[in-house]
Amino acid sequence: MPLFETRLPILLRNPITDMKILIKVKPFLKSLRLAACAVDPRGEYRNRLFQHVKIVTAKSSGATFHATDGDVGFRVPVCCHVMQRGTALLPVKRLIKTLELCKDESVIVESTKTGIVLEAHGKRSELELTQDVSDFPDVAAFDGAAYYTVSATALRETIRRTLFAAGDQWSCHDAVLFESNGKTIDVVATCGQQMVWQQVGAKCVGKHRMNATVPVATLTLLGKILADKSDDADTGVFMTVVKNTVTFQCNGITLVSRLAECRFPEWRKIIPKTKTATTSVGCGELQAAIKRGSVVLDKTSHPDVTLTFHKGGASPRSQL
Repeated sequence: MPLFETRLPILLRNPITDMKILIKVKPFLKSLRLAACAVDPRGEYRNRLFQHVKIVTAKSSGATFHATDGDVGFRVPVCCHVMQRGTALLPVKRLIKTLELCKDESVIVESTKTGIVLEAHGKRSELELTQDVSDFPDVAAFDGAAYYTVSATALRETIRRTLFAAGDQWSCHDAVLFESNGKTIDVVATCGQQMVWQQVGAKCVGKHRMNATVPVATLTLLGKILADKSDDADTGVFMTVVKNTVTFQCNGITLVSRLAECRFPEWRKIIPKTKTATTSVGCGELQAAIKRGSVVLDKTSHPDVTLTFHKGGASPRSQL
């Protein structure tokens, strides 16, 4: 069942009024592109409402984009001057194309009963709408009662190192496990044939225990948020799990997602508790050796590269 139909706990309502704002095209377009990542690509066939982004203005300056595909929701802050406070639907694809062609630095965006009007230096452009903004749900703000704080740089690197091992969208392991473990969070991904386990340092605020299977698609969107920000390690990402939803927040941007409905394997039993031998190999050297060995690999009958460890090194071997 899609998130849109469940409403609570992350979907709310706002009173609807006409809206008029003055925007700087480049920063507005940057925020709109980010919000568009959550727009349902199948909306044309499933729900046309989710092909739009809702904008909710503040009292005097600033606004917030709300975007969802029914399972994942985005809240993205927008820099603008509010001329008339209100709420409106924005046709994402058409608006992005229109603003990309715009040569003006500033544009007035106004909502009407029939659509969205863009105005700059006496020139007007209207984008018609057939959807009702009152039908579009709000994505709730981050609930800061109890959560974990993780370094943005560390979390971005952890996602990069684990996401490749997860299954695809047709797999029962199309998710990554986040499990709290004292002052760290265990992040585990597997497709059934390979498994990756990473630990990332975290600070717990309040009483919060976490055992969540986060969909791969959600972490892909989170990666776009983190990649768009500064590499400052002090930038924190807030993460909390409430019932069947997980929420991330970084620099004012909020990402809400339904958890994956899959049973994750007991991964701790897979990791050997005793070790017979330990070796240290340079990452670059090992990667280069495996690539050389896989050149003559027969992926049909012998798809494996065998590593033989000996005193002073390791030798990869593949079979034709």
